[in-house]
Formats: sequence, C-alpha cells, structure tokens
Amino acid sequence: MPSLEYQFLSDDDSGALIAYLKSLPPVDREPVPNSVGPVGRALLLKGDLDLLHAEGVAHGQHPAPPPVGVTPEYGGYLAEVGACKGCHGPTLSGGHIPGTPPDWKPASNLTPTGIGHYTEEDFFRALREAKRPGGAPIDSLMPVKFTKLMTDDEIRALWLYLKTVPGKAFGGR
Repeated sequence: MPSLEYQFLSDDDSGALIAYLKSLPPVDREPVPNSVGPVGRALLLKGDLDLLHAEGVAHGQHPAPPPVGVTPEYGGYLAEVGACKGCHGPTLSGGHIPGTPPDWKPASNLTPTGIGHYTEEDFFRALREAKRPGGAPIDSLMPVKFTKLMTDDEIRALWLYLKTVPGKAFGGR
C-alpha cells in the first residue's frame, strides 16, 4: 500500500476513494497472512527493506493540493499521489527501487536528462500504450493499466511538471 504517496491525497480525492471502496461488494474470504522470509528479515534488519511505510507518514500535516488544471503544479500533485516518486524516486531520476530484489529492473529516469528527447506525443504513447519513442516496449512493471486511464489533461499536466524537474543523472532517485 503506497501510504507514503497517499498521504498527499486531497480531501476531495480521499473522499472519492472512500466512496468508491464503500460501493464495492464485500469480499468473503480470510485474509492471506503476511510473512517475511529469511532474506527479507536480513534486509529489514540491515535497513535495506522498508516494510512499515505508514511510520513515515506525516500525520496531521495535510497540504492543500493545487487547483485541478493543465499546470505543472497539478502535474506535481499527480506525480506524488500517483506514486511516480515511489518507484522513480523523490527526484524522479530512477534507479534501483528500494526493497526490491537486486535483479529487479530499475526505474527509468523521468527528468529531462532521461526523457528530454520525448515529445508530448511520445509521453502520451508511453502512458497509454507502454511504448517508447520508436516503438520499443516499456517494461511491464510500469502501471500502464492505470496510466492509460488518465485524462488527456492529467497527462498534459504531468508532462508540464516533468519539464520543470531539474535534470539528474540516472540512479540518483
């Protein structure tokens, strides 16, 4: 559960999410128990695995989101609550995603250093079709099943925001 990202949801978005969840039929099954194997325990003790994201939530601090619109500010809000920064890092420069296995594919660099050659059309294709400029596929870990549902205005706002992010070398997260 990306609780670190969801802490920035606006009151309206939180209310809409709660209303949607309440509209779903109840699930009648026992929850699957959580377990962490020996490697996970070692990584947790070493400090390389964060299983308790909720401890990092700034409770009581709920900044007001920017107005909805095709603006870099709204795009920044979407990057935060849409968990872009969860995988691509706080600076969006990508790299290894903490808590994933060493052989896990790293997140791409979304700063102008990484995708500065993208056009707006390329960006739309990436979020809607999981294709890079030239047609190469984007890794299936990218949640295109969700990003393809974004409105044109939301994608444009995110695009405008990413153009304002300082360029960074790959892997700085």
